[in-house]
Amino acid sequence: MIVKSVQEMKGAIFTSLRDREIVTIFPTEIARRYWINRFVMEEREGVVRLDSTLAWDAFKGKFLPKQSEIPANNLIRELFVLQFLRDEAACRPLKWFWYRDYPEERENLASAIRLLISSLKELENVENLPGDYRHDAELIKGHYTQFLQERGLYDPLFLAPSLENFSETQQRYRLFFPEVCRGWCEFSQMENFPPFLETVTVEEGERPSLELFSNELMEVREKLNTIKNLVEEGIDYSEIVISAGDLERVKPYLEHEATLRGIPLTVVKGDSPLHYGPGKFFSRLANLYTSNFSPKAMRSLLLEQQIGWKEYSRHTALLEKGIEYNVTRGAIPDSSDEWIWKLGAAKENELLEWYKTLKRGVIALMRASNMGSLFRALFALQDFLLLPEGFAPQGEINHNVYLFIIDLFTAVGESLKLCQMGEVENLFQFLLKYVGKQNYIENRPIVGVAVYDYKVAVGIAPPYHFLIGCDQRATEIRGLPLPLLHESYMEIDDEESESDIFLNHYHYSGERVVFSSSKLLFGGESTLVPIWFTGRVTDASYKPSKDLLVREERRWAGSKEIVFTPYQHQKRWLERASKSAFTLPIYDLAIKRGFFPLWERAVGKEGLLHLSATQIDTYNDCPFKWLSNYLFKIRKGNYDTLSIDHLRVGQLLHSIIATFFTKIETFDYSKSDTYIELIEEIALKEFEEYRKMPYSSPDTTLLYLKRRHSDELKVFIEKEGKDFDLYSSYGLELTLEEVNRKEGYHLLGRIDRVATKDGLVAVIDYKKGVAPTKGKNTEIVSSFQLPVYAKLIESQGELEEVDRAAFYSFSNGRYSFYWKEKDRECRDDLVAILDQKIHAMIQDLKVGAIGATPSQEACSLCDYRQVCRRRFALP
Repeated sequence: MIVKSVQEMKGAIFTSLRDREIVTIFPTEIARRYWINRFVMEEREGVVRLDSTLAWDAFKGKFLPKQSEIPANNLIRELFVLQFLRDEAACRPLKWFWYRDYPEERENLASAIRLLISSLKELENVENLPGDYRHDAELIKGHYTQFLQERGLYDPLFLAPSLENFSETQQRYRLFFPEVCRGWCEFSQMENFPPFLETVTVEEGERPSLELFSNELMEVREKLNTIKNLVEEGIDYSEIVISAGDLERVKPYLEHEATLRGIPLTVVKGDSPLHYGPGKFFSRLANLYTSNFSPKAMRSLLLEQQIGWKEYSRHTALLEKGIEYNVTRGAIPDSSDEWIWKLGAAKENELLEWYKTLKRGVIALMRASNMGSLFRALFALQDFLLLPEGFAPQGEINHNVYLFIIDLFTAVGESLKLCQMGEVENLFQFLLKYVGKQNYIENRPIVGVAVYDYKVAVGIAPPYHFLIGCDQRATEIRGLPLPLLHESYMEIDDEESESDIFLNHYHYSGERVVFSSSKLLFGGESTLVPIWFTGRVTDASYKPSKDLLVREERRWAGSKEIVFTPYQHQKRWLERASKSAFTLPIYDLAIKRGFFPLWERAVGKEGLLHLSATQIDTYNDCPFKWLSNYLFKIRKGNYDTLSIDHLRVGQLLHSIIATFFTKIETFDYSKSDTYIELIEEIALKEFEEYRKMPYSSPDTTLLYLKRRHSDELKVFIEKEGKDFDLYSSYGLELTLEEVNRKEGYHLLGRIDRVATKDGLVAVIDYKKGVAPTKGKNTEIVSSFQLPVYAKLIESQGELEEVDRAAFYSFSNGRYSFYWKEKDRECRDDLVAILDQKIHAMIQDLKVGAIGATPSQEACSLCDYRQVCRRRFALP
């Protein structure tokens, strides 16, 4: 029987389902369920007997010979390949499936050999195979056959269907769409074709057109807008289906765009168990071992939110310590594991013991070579890390997936016994690879628009069917590919290719079928149009003016009013924004307005505002930044391990300089060679002490730092001789303070070096990086640090005034002077400006008028942009 339209197809299927004497066969299980559901929903007495429908694979299996042996499956084939590749004598004769120059890579051939075993039957029809290829195929087949016979197994892939094996000959059967059933060609060529089987096919009608978009995003958006319009016209979501050429690639974009438009989707496809919480738990335990317990792998496992942890707070505490102590790598041996020796050096004994227990458990799991020891190690880790309820608190799906994975593990154990394989190296990794190849299909109803993969949606016919991504590669249907061989060897010169047969069938896969494709895929890859659509390609475009999301953007951007009915979620977004982002805070302290006094919050118990040079510079940079940092104590968290902790390295350089000047007292450039030896000796000792600290950098980084700063210290000796020769150190790391009760502040400073020579006084501050600068105008000052030091020294009375002040930059290798002996007027101006800044700061705090001073310079690296929400807070 040949049907010529969708209406005829539907009528034929419904007639067959009504006939109690006929068993109706569909090409796939998805098609079987689809038509049963549709028949039940649309027929007045829509009742279908359980045994009145079959999927093609189940029907075809009835024609295979019955065996007393146990059938092999993909797992048995995997285990054979594993054993075969580890048998040196068996592999030695291989010519094609062998890396002779790289014997250590042999296990990378496992997937190719397993695929070859599945394709052995197809090889019988390939005549032009290379001799070495056919030799290896025969050799592998011989070893595989012997493997099966020794264990009382057989492989169903090698069996051929025959009418003699079919026992239910009294029943009538009707097969729909045999042309898209895999294995139909072999079945139809049986010596005695079953007389009780009739078939229904679709005719090769006039070919439809293909809509071609410029890129895949335009295609997805335009089709979703079309679906939204259909729903607004009264079409139910259940009447609409999307089939995607490459569902794996397009799925995240399709789901995102559908969510923006409020279109519910249900992707009808199984997913790897490793993508769920339990799968992530197992795979990330293995990743800990293979990545040598690196901080990244530790974070990936211990911070996963889909796992029911017993002591999550301990995880975060351990990772925080890892960041604090600059743990950059772990290791399998304890002697070279930074986690162990840095936690031990810091006397973090509780965290250290917890980490050691985790490490022992993971190592035991990864080194297990039989199922008994593996399950013991696995369950011990679960008891140690997880809640007693396991994955149940994370939802029913995660709990079911966990049971599914454990069942797979158990099945592997039974297969190992069946294959007489007691010990397997890297057993847990083998299990994970096997689990990763399986599909877990959630038992859930279809809500909204059903989305199928192109190759599995064959046989359905909804009222509206959108086939997207129909490019040449996505619509190509081939048999099993021959591994390590060009695909041209599998080409068969048929009048009509299998790909064309599928496209013709999809032409009848709905009352309104739309084929579409795009010139560019996500990521920029170009595509080709299937030959089947030659001469029937029409250029299509995405119409932004009909997209409500674009219309909303244009409404906000333009002054011209655009009337449109928004999506429901657009209304929710506007409502939420009206209560948050679009509403000014009650107290927006980033605005310079006196909301309430801040003085009492800012001062200490004695009623004084504690200030430092750093605080004054921060306030001068942006008052709101000072408020957030020093008054509200907002700190940016550190979430990454630093191979170089610049703050501590800067402190290390300060310590080297202080020790150097303590030893020499007065600098005499004529002794520069001696000074270089001395400062290198001091630096070496300081770096050795730093290396012993738990927060030190890795040895390779320390070696780099030693070499770099050794060169910088030599330059420093030269610059010191040029600008401060014969100066004596008056104070090093000198702490001074000034209390001004009239103004209400307590000014504190720690000066790196105060030096004197012939009555002249100099203050110097050392910078690891770039030093602050002073413009030609005293009003343009990037830092008040040196004026603060001058003010503090003069307030003590012992030294009259500061004659010269400078920053020294180790990275630039030079001094930057704020003033010298001839610039005392500049110094006085800077101190006066400093007093004005302090006075203005105090007045602002008393009235509560702080405000932000946004600028490109002040905001570029500011940690408080999201709190401030001024113009430079937005990208």
